[in-house]
Order: sequence, then C-alpha cells, then structure tokens
Amino acid sequence: MKCKVICILVLIGFSMKHLAAQNISDSTKVDTNLVTVIEDPVFYPKTQELITSFNYDFASHLNNAFLMTYLSSGFIDDELKNENLNRLNGENNPLGMSSDFILQYRNVPGNLFGNATLGYSFAVEWHSVNELLFSDDLFSLLFFGTQQFAGQEPASLHNTITNNLNYYQLKGGLFNKDDFNDLEFGFQVAINLGNQYSSFRAENASLYVDSLGQYLDFQGELYYVSTSVTGNNYSKIQGYGASVDLYFQKEIERNYKFRIDIRNLGYIYWNNETQIYNEAQTVHFEGIEIDNIFDNSISISSTSLQDSISNYIVENSKFDNKNIYTPADISIYYMRYLSKYISVNGNFRYRVHSLADTYYSIGADYHFNKDLSLGGNLNYGAYSKINIGLNFQVKIKTNFAIEFQSRYLTGMIAHSFSGIGAFMQLNYKF
Repeated sequence: MKCKVICILVLIGFSMKHLAAQNISDSTKVDTNLVTVIEDPVFYPKTQELITSFNYDFASHLNNAFLMTYLSSGFIDDELKNENLNRLNGENNPLGMSSDFILQYRNVPGNLFGNATLGYSFAVEWHSVNELLFSDDLFSLLFFGTQQFAGQEPASLHNTITNNLNYYQLKGGLFNKDDFNDLEFGFQVAINLGNQYSSFRAENASLYVDSLGQYLDFQGELYYVSTSVTGNNYSKIQGYGASVDLYFQKEIERNYKFRIDIRNLGYIYWNNETQIYNEAQTVHFEGIEIDNIFDNSISISSTSLQDSISNYIVENSKFDNKNIYTPADISIYYMRYLSKYISVNGNFRYRVHSLADTYYSIGADYHFNKDLSLGGNLNYGAYSKINIGLNFQVKIKTNFAIEFQSRYLTGMIAHSFSGIGAFMQLNYKF
C-alpha cells in the first residue's frame, strides 16, 4: 500500500513538472512574439501635406451659345439676340469670370509649442475677378440700337457695375488637428499684393432717345476708379493689404463631414496714382455736324471721342489712394453617407463685396471603394442659373489624391445653359 502511495506521488510530481515546463515554453513563445512585433517596422503617420488647386469659372445669365460666339468675334444674329434677351432678369443680370490658383503646405510636427495636435501652414495664392452687372435695357441698346427707345420711356442703365481685380497673397497660419475627437480648426493671415483694379458704377442712370432721332440725353450718378496700370501686366504691384481665413471641420470617416469656411476677408490699399471719379453727369448729344460727307479732312472718330462720357471722366478725375475690400467667401458644406457606397452632400456659399449671387448646390456620390468615387451635383447661383455638374475623386496609393469637380456639364447644351469651368485639386501627403 505504501509503495502505491509513493508511486502516485512520484507520478503527480512528474506531471506537475511537465505542466510547469509547458508553461515556461508558452511564456517563452509569447515573449518571442512580442519581440517580433517590436522588431517589425514602425508605422509613422504622414504629417506633411502639399495641396495644389485651380479653379476657373466663367458664366452669365446669357447662354453659352451667345458667350462663345461673342468671344470668338462671330456673327450674332437677331434670333440669338432675342433668345438671350428673353433670358434676362430686369436690372440684375450678372456676367463673371474668376480664376484662383493655390499652392499650400501643411505640417503637424507633433510638438509645436508643446502641443501634439497643433500644426502650421503656408500658402501662395493668385486671384482674378472680372464681373459685370447689367440691365436688359443696356443689352438692347448694345445689340439692337437706340431706335426701339425713340420717343419711349428712357432706357434704364441703373445699377450698371463692373469690377476687375487681380491680386496675389502670401499666407501663413496655425491649425489644430485632433484625430481623437475628429475635429480640425484653424486660421491663416495673408499679405495681399494688389496687381491691378478698376471699377465702374452707374446709379440712377438713364438714356432718353428723341422720337425723331435728333438727340440723346444721358443722366446719372457715375463712379469710376482705376489703378494707373491695367491690362496684361502681372508683375506690377500697385497696392498692399491684409486678410484672414478661418475654418472649422468635424469629420467621422465613412459617416459624415461638416465644414464652415471664411476665406479672404480683408482689404487692399491702392497707391496714390489711383484714378477716381465720382459725380452726377448729364450729357446732351446731338451728333456730329458734317457739311460735306466727301470731305475726308474731318476726323469723325476724334470728334466723337471728345464728346464721349468716358473721355469726360478721365479729364475730371482726381488721383489719390483708394481702399477696397477683397471678395470674401463664407461657405458651409455638409456630407453624409447613406450607405457603404452612397453619400449625399450640400453646399452653400455667399460672396461679399462681389456681384456674384448666393451659390447653392446639392449632390450625391457613389463610392466604388474607399479610394474611388463618382457623382453629380445640381447647382444654382454665382454668375449663372441652374446647372448640373460632375464630381470625381480618386486616391492613388495612400498618399496622393485627385479631386475634380465641374458645375457645367449641362453647358454643352449651349442654347439652354450657361457656364464654363472646373475645379481641380491635387493632394500629396508625406
């Protein structure tokens, strides 16, 4: 019996030793795995970003058939003129062309001012805005002549406005990118370098045509300002100023994104060579008297220019400094995923100190995968009426993305829609 007990104790002892050996072996195996994980290449998130974007927008209440014919100096027949006259909207018809180029660098170094989520940014930007607001009466005068107004109510030229502005920007700022709370917000301040500027405005202006066509009466309050150099001179700096950008964004990946932006809220102070005219004007024009139509010694063009309003404005202008506010955009964007593959979005943009109308857009995108999406948008405003556009985004590898958007897919139907342009952005992370 004693022998059996001893044998059982020896067997239990051997079993315990074997189990202990197994535990040591498992422990060693776990340690080996840990060492392997530690020895694997460490993943460092990409904290630097280079963004290049370009935007071009040319549109009007006039349709593309008219705009393209006019720009190419083609013949505009009465049918096309009447077609566009019927599209106009009283005294509030915009025509605008704007272009923007942006090169921006962003970096979250990981310990800026002791803050792991704080980053900095620098940017170089170019902005060009050329816009016109005109009445349907002005359109009729330019393309049908004065005969239709003979003996009638004066043609309304009220609220005729033009703005032409080119300027550069050098920007720098800070932003906070909090991935834990899916938040990002920041600001940039800019030095504005004014290249060139001109603006014309006619208030309470009208043109009366005598019933017999013997004279014209123009009256109105005219305002005109222009830098000394205009045209295709992009190296001249004639004004300086400052502006600020602000933004806030919350985004949960594959769920929703909300963003609000204020861009280019600022001013430019033009130098003292800026031409300024501002006064009420009355002009009575009875034409040019010619005794002998075969006498070529009379310079008709020279005489008519001396009687023109534009020449009068030049002669009666003063030269001084001029401060203007830059066109600034306030925009709100919201996007939400309805499913794994479909998202919808809406965009609202209001541009202050500009002739552009408020812009609205709604759209939807189909996401083939996390790197590729294609969709469309329905939009209205800025310089045109309703249009349908295209959205496209593609990510190449993990660090390079391309975004393309056009408002004017319907612009190919030239007699029904207006607008030419697109937005493109290249984003590289490293």
